[in-house]
Amino acid sequence: MQRLFLRMMAGNVKNTEPDFESQVYVPNTMKITTREWATMVPNAYIWMDYFSVPQIGDYMGGDTSDLISAVNSIPSYIGRCSHFFACVPVVDHNDREGVMCDYGSWLLRGWCRLEMFSLLFKRCTVHYEIEWRRS
Repeated sequence: MQRLFLRMMAGNVKNTEPDFESQVYVPNTMKITTREWATMVPNAYIWMDYFSVPQIGDYMGGDTSDLISAVNSIPSYIGRCSHFFACVPVVDHNDREGVMCDYGSWLLRGWCRLEMFSLLFKRCTVHYEIEWRRS
């Protein structure tokens, strides 16, 4: 992700536009140019699932109240994001032998669904507010 953000800021990414699935909630006219990426990314508020929420376990102290507070705040964090990136590479599960993690498994996780629906609600709200102002 860091390399991608650095490439964006350097102007080394192509223009982007919504894919077919995203056009359900993002107008297909919403395109972002190489130059726009270069100016947006340095000021973007980035949400990254794993390290944006405390991970309670043997490797980290704390109690579940920290985790519950963070999870309850996810919609608020997502609502303030200027951009949302889900980094979901295909990798072996850390704790379960023979299980792969990928975009599909990301969509099955409760917190990740909360992130996705928070994003969708934000995008739909912003889209309808823009349309309402135009009319």
